[in-house]
Amino acid sequence: MSALGRYIVDAVVIERRSPTELARDHGISRRWIHKLVKRFKEGGYAALEPRSRRPHSCSHQAGADVQAAVLRLRKELIDAGHDAGPETIAHHLIGSVSKLPSVATIWRILKRNGLIVPQPHKRPKSSFIRVTTAGGITAISPVDKFTFTAAKYCATFENLIRAPRTWIKDHAQTFTVTVSNCGTAIWAATGLSRVDLNLHFTSRRGGSVTKAYWLTRTSGAITRTLGTNRSTIVTITLTPTFSSSGVWLESLMRKEGSYWFDQATTRPTQWSAVFVTVAS
Repeated sequence: MSALGRYIVDAVVIERRSPTELARDHGISRRWIHKLVKRFKEGGYAALEPRSRRPHSCSHQAGADVQAAVLRLRKELIDAGHDAGPETIAHHLIGSVSKLPSVATIWRILKRNGLIVPQPHKRPKSSFIRVTTAGGITAISPVDKFTFTAAKYCATFENLIRAPRTWIKDHAQTFTVTVSNCGTAIWAATGLSRVDLNLHFTSRRGGSVTKAYWLTRTSGAITRTLGTNRSTIVTITLTPTFSSSGVWLESLMRKEGSYWFDQATTRPTQWSAVFVTVAS
């Protein structure tokens, strides 16, 4: 307990001093003094120890049955060799629980049970490098939207999350993806060494290493030569030739005649994916 709390209680209970006087002399409220005295009379000095302010219950917390279902699905998906992230779990929970939790809630349940290692969203300063040019070594300008990396071929995807989430078998949909060159090489738009955007459906995300699981796919060409620290919009038209209750729509850049970007660059991750459904 705090020394002040015990002093206040002793002054009121033993010395019979006025709570108003004590409140004025010590800059505290009379309400707090009366609260301390009440707690002392109910449980003695031990009752003056600081108490937790955590609520006894939380009306919006996921129920025990939902948490158990999340953990069970996580194990089943991993054992089956499938993706077991929060989005996949949320999809498989549809119809099996009375109140479907959000993807963020599922993430917190997994984290609380030690099944997810949080990753920092803020880029560490150590990841920023200097670029050597003919004029010497120059630091990246703070006004640049993107920064160079040590990788020659590097891409980021800004708005894949806006791609359609609901598809119909044999029905085409057209959308755009903003692609940015975060590497040191200039992307060619034409020729045998051109750089293209590949979009594909896959039952297992992970880039070119999971190519065996790719389903329908297509390529979109960049419309102009793209220098470092520059972006372009690629229009994609894709038609799924299958139906599925849940697959991934994944993007990955390729230097034609050479390699997929993730075969040459591992950081940052060179593929991006969103979870979608394909109705029959």
